[in-house]
Amino acid sequence: MASMTDFRALCAELADSLEEWLSSNSIGGISLDDGTDVELIYRARTALSQPEPQGPTDEELWELYDDMGGEPEDSAWCRNYARAVLARWFK
Repeated sequence: MASMTDFRALCAELADSLEEWLSSNSIGGISLDDGTDVELIYRARTALSQPEPQGPTDEELWELYDDMGGEPEDSAWCRNYARAVLARWFK
């Protein structure tokens, strides 16, 4: 199975690379007035400073299971399955 791409790390690397390129290709370094490229760096860094979303708690998974009319004997299996799905596609 292929590993998941760390999009936060990729975004940080791209912002760093763009900042470095702008610094090396402008006289006197990057100015705060340099326009859309600098704005893009600031937007990326702002997005990266936000905490990553957290997965559901066990209580939230139990509540969802109950709302769906689940049977008690299957509840642990279903909770584990839900966690496996989230781990595989949303990390």
